[in-house]
Formats: sequence, structure tokens, C-alpha cells
Amino acid sequence: MNELRATDYLKTGFSTGSLFVLSRTPQMDEALYQSLLAQLEEKQIDTSNLTRTLQPEF
Repeated sequence: MNELRATDYLKTGFSTGSLFVLSRTPQMDEALYQSLLAQLEEKQIDTSNLTRTLQPEF
């Protein structure tokens, strides 16, 4: 299996400096989310202002 990379899940708003973590499913696996945050922090990207949007379960 290929290693999951933060770039597979992240989008940036170039004009606003925004960062979005996007998922193809309503709920993202917590371990995956934490892995993505760790990869961002390794690249010295500040994740302290990220806000999770909780999605309703169907």
C-alpha cells in the first residue's frame, strides 16, 4: 500500500492563506488526521488554528 501523504488531503487558499484538510468521507479516521497534522508540523506549518468541522453521521 502506498504511504498516505498530507498533500493527498490538503488544499490551500492562496489568496487568504487558508489551509483545509478535506476528506472524501463524512468522518476522517482519527489516526489519519493526526498523521496529516504531524506531517504538516514536520514541514513547520502552523496547525494551531485548524478547526475541525464535525459532520453528521448518516
